[in-house]
Amino acid sequence: MEINYIILAHKGPYQLARLLEKLNTKEARFYLHIDKDADITPFRKALGHLCNVFFLSGKQRITAVWADFSMVQATLNAMRQIIADRRNGYCVLLSGQDYPIKSSSCIDERLTRQSGVNFIQGYPILPSECPEQGCRRINRYKINLSHTRNDILVFPSVFDKEFYGNANFQSFVYLAKRKSIASCLELLPKTLRKRRFPSYIQPYKGSQWWALPVETLHFIDGFIHDHPDYLSYHLYTFAPDEIFFQSIIHSRLDKACISEEVTYVSWPPDNLSPLLLKTSNFDEVMEKGRDKLFARKFDMEIDSRILDRIDREIG
Repeated sequence: MEINYIILAHKGPYQLARLLEKLNTKEARFYLHIDKDADITPFRKALGHLCNVFFLSGKQRITAVWADFSMVQATLNAMRQIIADRRNGYCVLLSGQDYPIKSSSCIDERLTRQSGVNFIQGYPILPSECPEQGCRRINRYKINLSHTRNDILVFPSVFDKEFYGNANFQSFVYLAKRKSIASCLELLPKTLRKRRFPSYIQPYKGSQWWALPVETLHFIDGFIHDHPDYLSYHLYTFAPDEIFFQSIIHSRLDKACISEEVTYVSWPPDNLSPLLLKTSNFDEVMEKGRDKLFARKFDMEIDSRILDRIDREIG
């Protein structure tokens, strides 16, 4: 089974090298998007001994900002390179801080046995649910004030009563204090139009990380070609990487060929970031992730021993 790994990374070249060496087989190919703001030289040095690594370069390589469409764009750039290279089999999306919790042979066996299945989480975004978790993300405009994590503002349109509330007023005051003229010029015209999710597709949300047959990549690329407004709509979505692909697949593909995601992530309550997994979390990872192939997130500079234990466990 050919497995094409898309890996989004911005730090940790030696941790990334360890990840690739663990996943490396004669059928594996690695498509790496190293954030444009990161120095790519250490990554090339750490991975120079591998012949099946493709570094996205030139316009393919962008600055990927947390909760921004750039995360989707980086993924699309790698997907389109896989399509251009006429790859087959599966495409697996990982970050540089992921790690396999099954052996490479187990990963191959699972994907071969369930060939054609789209492993991607997806839950319908319903009008009645918590606004912060669903409708606010698709009915409000999100703008970045900088590339710093969580330095964002989310605004309703003038047709929403929330626009006239105190919280929104405070957001405008904050924006004025930041003296962000560019953000104002970008934002204000948008608020004059009510934001609606495209009517031809149902919104779904789910984990950013997935494993899809390459045929599905072709389907996604064709869908975007036929519906360019779907892409432009998500330029102002908060965390579109958790909605963009999920909505296409769960709305347009047969439910029989969709299954749960294959990456284990531990989310602390009311936290915008997943738990950083350490040695003390080993039992949790192996037990709760027993049906998964990968886990995240890890940091070798903080705790590499958990990766050592995983290596001993899976062989």
